[in-house]
Amino acid sequence: MVVLDYQRHGSGDEEPSVSDWPSGALTPTRAPQVLEADFLLLGTQIHLHRGLYVRPALGVGRQAFASYIHFTAPENGVTDSAYVAKEGLLAAGLSMGYDLKIHQRFSLSMEASLLLGSPVEGTGNRTVFGIQVTPPLHF
Repeated sequence: MVVLDYQRHGSGDEEPSVSDWPSGALTPTRAPQVLEADFLLLGTQIHLHRGLYVRPALGVGRQAFASYIHFTAPENGVTDSAYVAKEGLLAAGLSMGYDLKIHQRFSLSMEASLLLGSPVEGTGNRTVFGIQVTPPLHF
């Protein structure tokens, strides 16, 4: 079965502040928790035995991270800013779960997912592991 899978992770992120990385410091004094990540994956769900399945998938994603700018201009002096930046990802995922059939067109799936995202350019990789209950729609 072909599956289109969208997942969003990391709600309630902390906002970065200019005081997290003071001008002139070599490293930040505080690292805000910015975990937001979105994944859109196209995969094949392979049913193994009595509702048990595995689903490898490939796709794209987006991740957020704290970004800091220290800029010195002759007319204004030092200008510092902190914000949440976002970048694109190439993504792969592997899910394994159990499909509990409730009706001919409705079921509940309990699954564990591992998602890996590698940025097209920029910061480090993003890895997400999650356990979820989802109501798949059968067409």
